[in-house]
Amino acid sequence: MRFFSSAWVLLGCSIFPQIAGKKLRIPNLAHIFLIGFYEEREFALYVSSISNELRVPVRYLKEDKPHGSTGGMYYFRDMIMEDGPSHIFLLNCDVCCSFPLPDMLEAHIKYGGMGTMLVIKVSAESANEFGELVADLVTKELLHYTEKPETFVCAWCS
Repeated sequence: MRFFSSAWVLLGCSIFPQIAGKKLRIPNLAHIFLIGFYEEREFALYVSSISNELRVPVRYLKEDKPHGSTGGMYYFRDMIMEDGPSHIFLLNCDVCCSFPLPDMLEAHIKYGGMGTMLVIKVSAESANEFGELVADLVTKELLHYTEKPETFVCAWCS
């Protein structure tokens, strides 16, 4: 069995209650960070409560302004990386799905690489509303990514 420390990064808070229970299936979960631009006091009681319930440190990190998905991670990179996590989950608050976190972690370990993305196939008509990506069908390696392109690239979106 392979052990590692994990960090779980969430952007926004609306999905958190629905997926908090999934943390129990992630081995050695070390931290949960909620990143947003609302006032900290609005989340203080909730953060304390959920931290006690899950028995995992939960921290709300307030951005000085909305930085977007990866911008928030970059802005707080020193805090997020402080304990040297071996794996990080980045979940956006505007995504609704079953969040197969254990399966994603297993795939990430199997394929290696820098990161693993959960993607979905959408219609060509709506693809430009999302980040579109092209991956090698055999190796699953990301070959191209573009955020909300003006012209259709691929139906696989993040």
